[in-house]
Amino acid sequence: MKWQLKFQSILKFKLWKDWKFYHFTKNLSDNYRRQERIEEKSKPPWDIMFFGTDEFSLKSLTALHREQQRSGLVGRLDVVSIPSKKTVFAVRQYCQKEGLPIQDWPVVVPHGIYDVGVVASFGRLIPAAVIQAFPLFDVGKMVSKVEVPISWDTRSGALSKYLADVGAQEMIAVLQNLTVKLRDAIPQTEDGVTKAPKISEASSKIDWNCCTCHKIQSMYRAFDDYFPLWTLWHGAPVKLRDMVMHKEWSHHHFSEMQVEEQITEGEAQGSECIKENAIENCEKSATDYDFAGDQNDIRKNCTVSRKNHPPGRVIFNKKMKVVSVLCRDGWVSFKSVIIKGRKPMSALDFYNGFITKIPKDQHKFD
Repeated sequence: MKWQLKFQSILKFKLWKDWKFYHFTKNLSDNYRRQERIEEKSKPPWDIMFFGTDEFSLKSLTALHREQQRSGLVGRLDVVSIPSKKTVFAVRQYCQKEGLPIQDWPVVVPHGIYDVGVVASFGRLIPAAVIQAFPLFDVGKMVSKVEVPISWDTRSGALSKYLADVGAQEMIAVLQNLTVKLRDAIPQTEDGVTKAPKISEASSKIDWNCCTCHKIQSMYRAFDDYFPLWTLWHGAPVKLRDMVMHKEWSHHHFSEMQVEEQITEGEAQGSECIKENAIENCEKSATDYDFAGDQNDIRKNCTVSRKNHPPGRVIFNKKMKVVSVLCRDGWVSFKSVIIKGRKPMSALDFYNGFITKIPKDQHKFD
């Protein structure tokens, strides 16, 4: 029995040593092939594996495919995408149409086959084992930078489409001079870095007590193309669409502390308007059907609005044909709404079909 146990221990030890030796020699071999390919490939054509899924990444894929067809920049071009039973993503549709080879994620990438891996809006974390299969795969330093001006009323959907085009163009420019770009790459600075949490439908719900005009307009610009702003109308979810935006709300940012200080100061002076442009906002967008519409009455209504009505108060502006809602520091307006289970409707239809059907003291979003 002792001899048998000893023999088993020796066998296990030998197998463990063989396993360690195999992986040691395999790593040496992989590193050697990787270094050998780097030395061999100092110029195009580049053999590329592309990782992408949606419309954003499709811009980069089509740019690579175009270069493969008409120039010597791209040699082999294989694609990896995420499988889905419900949706055929844009990248997969393109590959099926154009006859490009495509593999489902996850993949095992052999060493020594590809020069570069290109990742664009892929949607999955790529492990080190895959990254190491590409001798020219940048994973940290910055090889190129493009600054893009953003207008005060730019929304995320339009910006994403523009950045997809800019990114695809810059990718081709980098590949045309890749070795030099990699040699001159610089570390990414941490200045100005902010967290980008994952967004969901819950992210776009408006808290009328806390959100300022600036905050709501920022949310609208960021979320509307993906998760439209929404609130509750007597328990029913309502999406607020086609916001009336104002330039000053994009350029003048008040912190929560500054807003709180101005609320306190305004209350101490007997006025519920937080700042002068809140009155201007009222004059622009909050002509209540309860009032005759005279500018002095509108101004008076704004001044006492927070005193007489809580945030979330809903009115209809007959002149502009918008629904206006009182938030923390003023009024925000929307041209159309969508009540869950119903078709989109104009602000006028919402006013006629819903607002006028209940007492005025219940005209409020929650």
